[in-house]
Amino acid sequence: MNSNLHKRLLSEVDKLKKLTAELSLQELTSFVTTQQRNFNHGRRGQNLGSPLKQGMYLLALASSQPEPIVPKPLDEGRHVQLIRRLESIFQNYGLAYFPTEQEYAVGLSDEWHRQREIAMPAFMHYFMAGFKASSEQIKEWINTCFAGFEKETVEAFGMSHIDLLRVASFIESVIEANANPVVDAVQAIEALRQQFLREVSEGTNLQEAVARVRNQPELRARIEAFERGSIMLFEVKRQQLLDEFGVETTNCLMQHFVTVRGAAAAITYITESNPIIDRPLLTADGERIFYLVNNAFYQGIIEKLESHLTQGPSAARYFKERDRRLEQMARKHLQKIFPDTAQFYESAFDRPDSHGEHDLVIVHGANVYIVEAKASPPKEPLRDPLKAALRIRDHFRGRNGIQKAYDQANALRARLLNSASSPLYDKKGNLLTELHREQIENIYCICVTRDDFGPVATNLALMLEKDPDVPYPWVVCVTDLEYLVDAIVHLGQSVETLDTYLAQRPLLHGKVMGTDELEYFGAFLRHGGLHDYIAAQADFIPMDITESDILDDIHKCIQNGEPYELNVEPANLVPLDRRKVLGFNQTARRQSNAMKKEKKARQKRGRAARKQNRTR
Repeated sequence: MNSNLHKRLLSEVDKLKKLTAELSLQELTSFVTTQQRNFNHGRRGQNLGSPLKQGMYLLALASSQPEPIVPKPLDEGRHVQLIRRLESIFQNYGLAYFPTEQEYAVGLSDEWHRQREIAMPAFMHYFMAGFKASSEQIKEWINTCFAGFEKETVEAFGMSHIDLLRVASFIESVIEANANPVVDAVQAIEALRQQFLREVSEGTNLQEAVARVRNQPELRARIEAFERGSIMLFEVKRQQLLDEFGVETTNCLMQHFVTVRGAAAAITYITESNPIIDRPLLTADGERIFYLVNNAFYQGIIEKLESHLTQGPSAARYFKERDRRLEQMARKHLQKIFPDTAQFYESAFDRPDSHGEHDLVIVHGANVYIVEAKASPPKEPLRDPLKAALRIRDHFRGRNGIQKAYDQANALRARLLNSASSPLYDKKGNLLTELHREQIENIYCICVTRDDFGPVATNLALMLEKDPDVPYPWVVCVTDLEYLVDAIVHLGQSVETLDTYLAQRPLLHGKVMGTDELEYFGAFLRHGGLHDYIAAQADFIPMDITESDILDDIHKCIQNGEPYELNVEPANLVPLDRRKVLGFNQTARRQSNAMKKEKKARQKRGRAARKQNRTR
């Protein structure tokens, strides 16, 4: 990051800190939760672009400051300032990947572009994308990953994952109870508003109707109930935890998962260790505990427990179980769309001496699906583009990376294509099956990751090493796989839908750019395939982030037991008019320069006037 950009960043951080110092913890947590809810419901205009990461950063800044004695209200002006400062801070990190004047003057090499092509989207995704899994998925993840390690987690934190999930469920029930009076008040106020509108429309004098509403005791009572309930909406009292779980569990929770405002370590950069991620329950006085309705507590459970288990004496057993359980989750989801006649072979080996293992091989008719699971999470990318690119590439091509998964799957694919007969064995050397080349029409290589790798997975042209005539594999994280498969099932479709997607999806790498696999699959469903993207005469097509909304809509229908009507429509791919973009930028630049000149002129006139006044 160049010095001028760094100064602007620090200035924005300083202004944001001054804002948070004036606001109560209750106001800040309510702001973060509301922003997350707006984002989840598609209300993204005039709101935070990445509310989970930006919200956690905001709370981290505030938590190193004491609770203000007399908090300022979070009025519209401060609300706008919070959003503006957070957006500016996060955007500055993106600008750090653009060339400085000196770099531009010297000339930008192919390697300069290559480093940023890899590092910039990975960095932005890692620090700005939220945890996409639903609450149900996260709870299943926690139960699946940490079952059998209760002894180790109780020794470290005084609680197992089972205890922590019980705590989360209880807090959520308290918040639901807190919300009931607020919801009732809102509904009653709306009913009174509708009554007022009816009276006016039926000819009642407007002034008389307004006066009657103002003097109505029920309206005043409902407004007071709304205001009273809103203050305590996202909080649970420590005494409630004591009553439910006792002193020992409550104290362990306070010690390991609660951040006390004013006691947290100060941070400046989004790349620093965030104390709120480690301790996602917040308090200013030790009695009122605020809960973030953005899955932060569940994510904190995962990160804290996994950090302990991967560094302790149980690390080897945990790593082995983590991989095995990811394989089981992948199989469970995929089985939903395959008929009973499909054959699933877990831990299938190329040779009887346990060499050449494949996590899962599925045979269905003339199709073979080679599935490799990788549970190693992505490495945090560094701010320096060169170092970030090297770290990302090393992990991508490491023994637990996507490249390795592809190499394993493609080795079997090549053997199936080049051999008349290819046997597969179990770990003990027993023959599982023998696949014959003449009976195979399609071979699909699939890599299922536990974590979301963002653009390095959705655009494999960035780093995957393969022969030009070999198709790209399909890389998908396990939570996206679940959403995707459940959508196929709910639409009354089957594995043939997945087959079509697997045939078309590889053709988009290097051409269509997105950071979320569900954006691609959402576009596939919405537009009846990816033909429009494949046929488009373009080198670069940005995938619209709203394409994944169809998966959210289907998921809601699944939860409510409702059918979903799929309406297929053509993709609206509009060519980018670079002249208009450049023209807009030039116009904006001219307007900006004109405003600066006018400001300087006003300042000059002001100084002259003040000087003249002093001489009188």
